[in-house]
Amino acid sequence: MPGNFIAHHKKELIGFGIGIVLAVLFLSVPALHRNLDWIDGLGYPGMFIVGIMYGSGLTASLAMIIFADAQHGLNLVAVGLIGGLGAALYDLTVYFITRRGAEHGWIAAAFARLRERRHIPNWPIALLGAFILMSPLPDELAAGLFGVNRSRALPFFLLSFASNTLGVLLLSGVFRS
Repeated sequence: MPGNFIAHHKKELIGFGIGIVLAVLFLSVPALHRNLDWIDGLGYPGMFIVGIMYGSGLTASLAMIIFADAQHGLNLVAVGLIGGLGAALYDLTVYFITRRGAEHGWIAAAFARLRERRHIPNWPIALLGAFILMSPLPDELAAGLFGVNRSRALPFFLLSFASNTLGVLLLSGVFRS
């Protein structure tokens, strides 16, 4: 079973590993760390860009470093709202891609079989997606669940915005001295 898990999730595991390596490199190499300072120096547009990075599993570790380490001198609530908006728009993009791609794919067929055999309604899948969205797990997984579940876009966007904004606020405020 563990070998099967690795075989099925090879791309995600490689992407996660690359993200960790990038975060370590950007923290340890001064020339790369200056790039993080440059993004931080862009002000609110930079926080929007970092919010988009926060939504992606590959660059989330870099975004967390920027939000936690940055001395941006910007309004903390505005940073949270703008960063949360960037991450929510990224999640919404993944949601629409997944929703369109899942209409005829094997994932939609698997969900349909599961619903027929086990009589599972839509709300437990949406609840699982909400918990994943609020957790440190990659947002792509939650966006995929909402997309395959054919959930409406507005509730997903609002949930994504709220959870990402809360995460950005915690990262920006808790680690600030």
